Amino acid sequence: MAQTMNLKRVLYVGGLEESVTESTLRAAFLPFGDIKECNIPLDNASGKHRGFGFVEYEETGDAADAIENMHNADLFGRCASACAGRLRGRARAGLRAPPALQLRRRARQACSC
Repeated sequence: MAQTMNLKRVLYVGGLEESVTESTLRAAFLPFGDIKECNIPLDNASGKHRGFGFVEYEETGDAADAIENMHNADLFGRCASACAGRLRGRARAGLRAPPALQLRRRARQACSC
């Protein structure tokens, strides 16, 4: 049950511009509630992020508000997508980016910017 509650608090945020950092992502999503963790996985080969990240809120309702307000929103000149996601153990530790290709494809198709 704890796993289910956690999934509702974690957002996958796709379509991030190259200059977005964890601190700027945190600042963009902070107005919707207290953030427990913010993570932008890096590509092992290039050391740059791959255009997506995760934001975990303290409260489920805050995550829902963020999805409602930030999905298809303009973030640093790009259309960002926000949907329910999850942090895997290795991504939490910053070791490796989780496979999120299906989420990224769905987010791009839904983006209307």
